[in-house]
Amino acid sequence: QALIKDFINEKLEAGVLVPAPIDAWLHPIFPIRKTNANQSSTKIAVDLRRLNKVTVRMYTYPTDTKDLLSSLTDSHYFSALDLKNAFYQVSIHKDSIKYFGISTSEGNYCFTTLPFGAINSPTIFTNFVRQILEGIPCIFIYMDDILIHTKTLHDHMSLLRRIMEKLNEHQFQMNYNKMQLLTTKINFLGYSI
Repeated sequence: QALIKDFINEKLEAGVLVPAPIDAWLHPIFPIRKTNANQSSTKIAVDLRRLNKVTVRMYTYPTDTKDLLSSLTDSHYFSALDLKNAFYQVSIHKDSIKYFGISTSEGNYCFTTLPFGAINSPTIFTNFVRQILEGIPCIFIYMDDILIHTKTLHDHMSLLRRIMEKLNEHQFQMNYNKMQLLTTKINFLGYSI
């Protein structure tokens, strides 16, 4: 219960949650244990199966890692950016907020941003980031991960600055602990490049 209370307070303060209107669709939330390498943490999950059943799935062109690998043959410098709390950085249209409600012992609330677990959150998020960075060469976007690859260090610095400016314009926050900058070898999506 303390974990859920902390989650609610944190998301209310950040504007990710607001008190739910009377006609909100309410969904259960629960803690889940997440283990990566030698670390474990607890996340809060929202059970949106009821909403997902009546939602029309959006499709986008799938990311092809073979295309990625073949596009990197002339690149010598790499950076990987990770967007922090990715879905929570994209707002939901005000008319849709009521469909993303949660019910807790602390009260009923609605997400104002894309929640994890909604069927279209990954597609909406990826399309949003692609739109922001449209026209910028030498990048590969996979959800909240962005790979930058260039032939020269000068081009890399210039491109990195341009991308960071675009992301800052849209107030995206970075997960600095997961970033890899200005390397000649990089791990990205499980590939050693």
